[in-house]
Amino acid sequence: MGLAHPAQALATLLLASAVSLPVTINYLIGPPGAGDFGGPKELFDVRVDIAVAAFLLLAAIDHLSVGTWGRRWYERQVSRGINPARWWEYSISASLMVVLIAMLAGVREGTALVALFGANAAMILFGLTMERVNVGSEWVQWRPFIYGCLIGAVPWIAIALQLAVSQNETGNVPGFAIAIFVTLLLLFSSFAVNMWLQYCPPRPLGGPAVCREGLSGLEPGGQERPCLASLRRRAGRKLTRRRAANPARHGQ
Repeated sequence: MGLAHPAQALATLLLASAVSLPVTINYLIGPPGAGDFGGPKELFDVRVDIAVAAFLLLAAIDHLSVGTWGRRWYERQVSRGINPARWWEYSISASLMVVLIAMLAGVREGTALVALFGANAAMILFGLTMERVNVGSEWVQWRPFIYGCLIGAVPWIAIALQLAVSQNETGNVPGFAIAIFVTLLLLFSSFAVNMWLQYCPPRPLGGPAVCREGLSGLEPGGQERPCLASLRRRAGRKLTRRRAANPARHGQ
């Protein structure tokens, strides 16, 4: 993938049309609260093809780094159950993609785009926090996951609002644009589902619903509910202790 992404970026630059989208900003021309604004003033243009190529190049830098000079560090982190490199890269590349999606939907205000970038980056970094706080933990700490889902929904609510207003006012939003929005929303949401399954895999057929209420809150004592993976680790440690205490019974 480290070599495929640069090739994709090059193909994008060579084959895509040079389409630009403006970034604008409004500004006060009177006392605050008076409602007098100037603008919109165009700050700069964003080339769609260059933005997509930058997204691909960020992924390439990440993959090449962890596959070469950073491989040992990467393997140490993965052995602990965390992958910081991917979250650092996602915090930039995925946020860039969200900004581009918002601009294609009609969001042009520079301050709004900065806020959307920041909200998405915060969601990604909550994912990294989720992995870090659960390293070696008996109980799965779900708070970073919940906070990440909440803040991660903000950009998509903003984009949906932009599309809804555009459709209501003009009726000219193409159907494929809405289809693209829904598809990308589902793909982005799959990251949350993947993390949920990482800590709460599906129960075996006929087995206990260990994680059925994993997001609903805390145990009465104040600790968060365990997931299937942590229960397996605890069961494994108990079995090891039993074998050590009575090796003859366990055939040792």
